Amino acid sequence: MIQIGQKQFGKGAESVVDSLLKPVNGKAVNGYYKRMKRGIRFFMPNGELFAYLCANDPNHCFFVNAFIFEGKKYYQFSTGSTQEAQLGITDMGYSEKIRLANEVWKAVNQEASVAVAA
Repeated sequence: MIQIGQKQFGKGAESVVDSLLKPVNGKAVNGYYKRMKRGIRFFMPNGELFAYLCANDPNHCFFVNAFIFEGKKYYQFSTGSTQEAQLGITDMGYSEKIRLANEVWKAVNQEASVAVAA
């Protein structure tokens, strides 16, 4: 489980249904994540890819927009206001977002739940 401020993301698509039947911290998750070799994909509850935590350099991780178009995954260079709202990082500065991304990456690699105040 990744919690960023008031936003919660479960591990895998099944976590969305599980959280509807058994709420996490009193509510359903806001989406789910999938760990990849060099990052983490974030999905809406309906399975739509919306963001990616890029960890090409594991000591300097960052969030970017992500989407699927005609069956191909695309990643942009940064996040937009919509994706920041979905992630719960709207009011954070650049260095705070980098710190958060690094914490999330480390926690997911250690199979630990992470809760970060945004």
